[in-house]
Amino acid sequence: LVFLSMLAVLWFCALLYTIKFLRINNMHDSDRFLFFMNACIVAGSLIALSANLFTMFCCYELLTLATIPLIVHFPNESCFNGLKQYVKILMVSSIVLFLPAVLMIYSVTGHGEFILGGFIAEYFDDVWSKLLFLLLIFGCAKAAIYPLHSWLPAAMVAPYPVSAILHAVVVVKTGLFCIYKIIIYVFGIEYLHALFGANNWILILPVITIIYSSFKAMSCINIKMILAYSTINQL
Repeated sequence: LVFLSMLAVLWFCALLYTIKFLRINNMHDSDRFLFFMNACIVAGSLIALSANLFTMFCCYELLTLATIPLIVHFPNESCFNGLKQYVKILMVSSIVLFLPAVLMIYSVTGHGEFILGGFIAEYFDDVWSKLLFLLLIFGCAKAAIYPLHSWLPAAMVAPYPVSAILHAVVVVKTGLFCIYKIIIYVFGIEYLHALFGANNWILILPVITIIYSSFKAMSCINIKMILAYSTINQL
């Protein structure tokens, strides 16, 4: 409900800005642009309402597909190059990492329903649980953890309203939201503490991401690239 409320507020702000932006710049096919923009919001809302891993995965992929027409709304070479990087990282990571982990959980536990406190502790040993956790974390590449972060700067070739959707409203936040749901409702905080509490090496991932994105942001002169690496840093 918190995530849905955030989407509702930010969607309204982004929509007002987008309508004005489209009018001032006389952008062609504005109806198509607004349709896919709102489709992104719908996909994000479905992710928020998902009750199991499989539904969340399907809606996660729908969100990726809904953003593609927005990124290439102005078809040119730079947009297509950015789109290749965007699709390659987000689609490959979710299909190669996220989906196998979901299938493995379903095959062993028999379900993927979100349960407060998690449910996989009794089905997997510690090694397999750590492997599954890494697969799911990196599979949610929208959270932009290094080295699966470069899709975000690549997508900055899109018009400014798309950048707003990517950064401020729905896309990057769904990556974090999916990770939160996995932590709380699949593994459980207590079980993760037992797995990593004594030797919490998993913190290396965000530390590397923060340091790397900080230096990259300082080396950029384009404001959209600075914003992209700043977003990665905050994520």
